[in-house]
Amino acid sequence: LGNYNSVLHDVAIIDENNIWAVGNIETDSGRYNLAKWNGNKWRLENVGPVGNDLYSIFAFGENDVWVANYCSPFNWDGIEWTYYRFSSNGVGVNACAGNAIWGSSPEDVYFVGLGGSIVHYDGSGFTKLESGTPLDFTDIWGSTNPSQIFAAANDLSGATLLTDLIRINKDVASPISIIPLTYPLSTVWFIPDRHYYVGGSGLYEKHRLSDPFWENGLYAITSYYITSIRGKALNE
Repeated sequence: LGNYNSVLHDVAIIDENNIWAVGNIETDSGRYNLAKWNGNKWRLENVGPVGNDLYSIFAFGENDVWVANYCSPFNWDGIEWTYYRFSSNGVGVNACAGNAIWGSSPEDVYFVGLGGSIVHYDGSGFTKLESGTPLDFTDIWGSTNPSQIFAAANDLSGATLLTDLIRINKDVASPISIIPLTYPLSTVWFIPDRHYYVGGSGLYEKHRLSDPFWENGLYAITSYYITSIRGKALNE
């Protein structure tokens, strides 16, 4: 895709012949922030200004795709990209919520990012949620039946080992117990009421949210930091 200075931050798989990846892609012909796989080759594009790194992507389909830089999202409707600026959409200039995106429908999309920023899109406008944490969100994941949404946060500067796991219920955010974890978390993935995983400095699990502790059991499988967990089923 690019030379050694390139980095990909996130990917959305619409189907095996339609994969979109975002980041900073540097080539001999220029700099790009979006790569699309059509089943045969990658095509490079730019969303927004050249040099504008993208950090997250979430797709409902090939004609409804959200991407974001640190502080602002763009939406693809199948024809063109629409740029939204959180600071001019009534949610405050400090709502830099571009690190991760998740949505249950085109009328229910969440953006999380720096300084505990959570922004909700309801299909017509954006609302900033109070997260209760000053830490930087790095991941968000949810389910629709039952409705459960969780976001992981830590100190991206590395100055502390602080971390938080936040549950979002519509427009209300509240902390979830992370006992006995004392090191940063960066990612969360789950199948509701069956299995919950969090990762970062280690990989931990719960079967039920009511379980008193997060455990790593047999999951001490790597000494490397875990940045992302995704799955399709309990055995995949």
